[in-house]
Formats: sequence, structure tokens, C-alpha cells
Amino acid sequence: MKRAIEQETLLALVETGAAREFRVLREGEAWRLELRVGVKWLPVRSRREQVGHWRSLTAV
Repeated sequence: MKRAIEQETLLALVETGAAREFRVLREGEAWRLELRVGVKWLPVRSRREQVGHWRSLTAV
């Protein structure tokens, strides 16, 4: 099972300066955000979805 970072955790990591490396990937018509934690890339998830998807790159 793949782990993921919740949006609230992401916010705390960004505010403290612990999160520095991100990437945005396209999956069909949607986009997803990933955060590098150590050597792994973990997707950012929402409360409703295992992996958060956004309709446009500007929404990410």
C-alpha cells in the first residue's frame, strides 16, 4: 500500500521549512502533487481521496 501526505501535514511541513522538493505530475486530464520525503516521492492526498487530483495546473 502506497503512503501519502495529507494536505494539513503538507501545510505544516511547508511552514516549518521541512518540505523543499515537490513535483507535479499529469495523469490524463488531472494533475497531482508529490512531495519528496527522504528518497521517496509521496503523493499529497485529500480527506476524500487517497491521491489528490486537480483539474488544472494552476489549481495545484
